[in-house]
Amino acid sequence: HNHKSNQIDQIVVFIGEDSSRGGEHFSVSDLSLPPGQVEYVESLAAIGLPLTVVITAGRPLLIERILRCADAVLYSFHGGVQAGPGVFDTLTGAHDPRGHLPITFPRATGQIPIYHNRKTTGRPWSNGYIDQVDQPSLAFGYGLSYTSFEVAELSVNASSYPCDAETVELSLRVSNTGPRAGKALIQFYAHDHVASLARPTRFLCHHLWVPLAAAESQVVQVRIPTKRLGFYNRQGELTIEPGQFTFYAGLDSNADLNASLELVGS
Repeated sequence: HNHKSNQIDQIVVFIGEDSSRGGEHFSVSDLSLPPGQVEYVESLAAIGLPLTVVITAGRPLLIERILRCADAVLYSFHGGVQAGPGVFDTLTGAHDPRGHLPITFPRATGQIPIYHNRKTTGRPWSNGYIDQVDQPSLAFGYGLSYTSFEVAELSVNASSYPCDAETVELSLRVSNTGPRAGKALIQFYAHDHVASLARPTRFLCHHLWVPLAAAESQVVQVRIPTKRLGFYNRQGELTIEPGQFTFYAGLDSNADLNASLELVGS
């Protein structure tokens, strides 16, 4: 980057993996970016101009150092023939980025396997690594846009529902706290407190898009199909068991806003 920094007002750099490194039978034992790319981005950040990094890859790479030095990161994965115009429209603001991660990004390769819907084990949840924090770099469902959102006031419409009810109903307030219109992706995760089989600590059970003008706030009524709280037993049958469920609502799988209800058997 042999240039005069006073001739430009921001930097956009593209890094990542070639598409030939992705796909079936192309596993890797190290999720680091290709050699030299992180150091190159850090040298650009040292110039002091606003820095946007576009990452093209077919897997979740280790991007902690990139996140620390970049002002914005766009993870484009491997796109099709219209990937170029899509990235351009997003970078220039013609399109508001609304994507949310379909995978969890680890901080280190040694954290794998790491995913939001891990099974409960009975072990102390706080016991983890001695050289790394337990939390991922980016959570499943994480994503930003050119505005910002908040969720609040989550409540259940009834404290209990029969197991054969078609839906359970919740409500919450969604607010656009940013400077422009946008669509919030509200995600709902559930935790089954007691079950006949080991179940995930939390699992995605519902989502919805809420369009909001700048500074707008809405109370949203949500109906979640009760069958999404069930699981398939050893006979391959969908089972909805009675008991307590806690719902978490937010913008990614780390959502902590919660409310509980009970499913009651017949």
